[in-house]
Formats: sequence, structure tokens, C-alpha cells
Amino acid sequence: MDFFKTMERINVLHKLIKERKTGNPELLSKRIGVSRATLYNIIDELKSYNAPIAYSRAIESFFYTKPYELNLYCKIELIDDEVELKKVVGGCENISSVYFFRRKEDNFVNISRII
Repeated sequence: MDFFKTMERINVLHKLIKERKTGNPELLSKRIGVSRATLYNIIDELKSYNAPIAYSRAIESFFYTKPYELNLYCKIELIDDEVELKKVVGGCENISSVYFFRRKEDNFVNISRII
């Protein structure tokens, strides 16, 4: 799934930036399996969340200009309780951070929620 692959790439990117071991943009894009343009899109997205990322030609690496931690993870849980299911489907949670996987089984729809 693209969502999980993207999370993995961002976690690897963060580790390499933190260690100042990214290499140049071409090498880094190959290491994480994206194009150079996509790499810069990811970096711009991280910068929009105040990640202090810069690049040094002298060390050929991206780096953080000040201490920065990135905690990116997801939790998947199966919701099979009808009352809880109605809360998720009928509620108004922060929809940008909730994803649904639906699978029909015996005329009942199971929904898993990623928090």
C-alpha cells in the first residue's frame, strides 16, 4: 500500500537526515525509491511542519539545523462492535487522520480505523 510505503520512506529519510548521511539529492532519491522531484516534495511537506531541513554541499547531506524529532506511526484496529462502529461512521473525528478499509462478510461491513 502506498500509505505504508510513504510512511516507511519518511522514517528512513528522517533517520538519514538526523545522522547527516543522506548523500546528494540524486543518491538519496534512489535510496528511498522516489524521483528527485518527489524527494523535494516530501522535504517541502516536512518543512511545512516546521522541520528545519537544510542541505550542505560541503558534507553532501541534508541535515537538521536544530534538534528535531519526527514521530510518525499508525495504529490499526479492527472495529467490530456495532456501537463503536456507529460512533466512527456517524461521528466527526478528525477525518484527515482516519482511513477506512471495508470488507463485506456475511452482510456485515467490518471497518478498520487507522488512528
